[in-house]
Amino acid sequence: SAGTARNPTQEHGLHSSAARSSCQKNKILHVCNAEDINALGQVVGAAEIPGNDARAFLWEEGRGMINLGTLPDEPFSWAYAINNHTQIVGRSWQKPFIWEHGQMHPLFADGCASGYPRAINDRGQVVGESACMEGGGAFLCQGGFSVDLTESIVNNCGDVRLEDAVDINESGQIVARGVVDGFDRAYLLSPGRLACDDIRKMKASCSRGGTLKVKIKSALVGGTILPLTQGGGDGHAMVVSRKGKGKATWQAPTGEHDICLSPCAMCRAVECR
Repeated sequence: SAGTARNPTQEHGLHSSAARSSCQKNKILHVCNAEDINALGQVVGAAEIPGNDARAFLWEEGRGMINLGTLPDEPFSWAYAINNHTQIVGRSWQKPFIWEHGQMHPLFADGCASGYPRAINDRGQVVGESACMEGGGAFLCQGGFSVDLTESIVNNCGDVRLEDAVDINESGQIVARGVVDGFDRAYLLSPGRLACDDIRKMKASCSRGGTLKVKIKSALVGGTILPLTQGGGDGHAMVVSRKGKGKATWQAPTGEHDICLSPCAMCRAVECR
């Protein structure tokens, strides 16, 4: 048996967590599409609410469907993927977003307002397609900073153009769709071997409010993914640009932290106040 089919739309309706009474009036929605599910059983997608506006939702057992809202001044939103840390990516009209800790933010820190984020892994690495890449194409984004995946291919010689990245695993391997001589091809992108001697400088700082920033300068190939740890626990990642620079930003609790590039035994101590 495949189990019992359930309709969370009919059971719970679409509601914000603070307005459960409204769900009693909207037992059945016009349209409800589920897009992804994580290991915790959390489901994301989009539902059409009264007024014919689509809203991204998060569904949880016992809580029902939570309206994730939209980015400012945007009429619609859709959620496409969720990881096991309840980080959700999607689009608010044409603008890509990331939803975490109860808030929706633009995915790209550089102001790019166009994109289709398709997947997110537990490191918070996001892949998809964006018109902000030169000529439009596949991207990898971490901590708000993105790279054109075509430019990260070693010895490409301009033959392959990656147009879309559709998924990423916990090892940072990416599956993508590319075009060669006018024909679509499937590609697997695997992170290159990390050469620690190519990292020239690493700096970590923390501003008031707990915004922790890590920067590196290196001779590494653009698109290289650098794994970072905070106090030997929480994992983060940094994507190296074509110029060999990398930057990662996240929120950290008050106190002292050791930020380490673990494969290279390279650490920096920082205090957040």
